[in-house]
Amino acid sequence: MTKEKKVSIIIDNRKVEAKAGL
Repeated sequence: MTKEKKVSIIIDNRKVEAKAGL
């Protein structure tokens, strides 16, 4: 997995957490 891919996954996870109100 490339670094760019990892970063995009981390950003997606943060977006999901923000939607969940965490």
